[in-house]
Amino acid sequence: SAVRRPTLLLEFDENRPFALATRAELAADLSPNSTTSKLCLLLLHFPKLRLLWSRRPLHTIAIFDALKRGAPEPDVDKAAAVGTHAEQAAGQLFNMTPQDLLRSMPGVHAHNYRRLMNAVTNMHELSQLSLGRLAELLGEQNARRLHTFLHQSA
Repeated sequence: SAVRRPTLLLEFDENRPFALATRAELAADLSPNSTTSKLCLLLLHFPKLRLLWSRRPLHTIAIFDALKRGAPEPDVDKAAAVGTHAEQAAGQLFNMTPQDLLRSMPGVHAHNYRRLMNAVTNMHELSQLSLGRLAELLGEQNARRLHTFLHQSA
């Protein structure tokens, strides 16, 4: 039996406070240098991701024991193949790297990215779509956000 949901374990140093940030470090807005902002963005982009928090290494062992209780030992070869091209090819219609890139763009989210993927064959083709065509696929507001992102100067 494999883990059905992606899981991120955050293990804290037992000699430090059990917190991501102090109250003074928390900001009202997202910041590219903030750990909490990065964690929020990760959860927004991967909504099925489950977080596990551990105070110390011994607590991590207890978490793994609880998760594994009643399950057989994992198959090392199967575990090593998880996430590889061969493992994904069986059940995936799309290449995950462009899909992840697409889903990270403004105006694109879990409910509309497949429409875009079905309408274009590559990122270049996406960049050539008119604002009107993007609006047909994404709606006006999301289309504007994506179009602006794709056509802004670096």
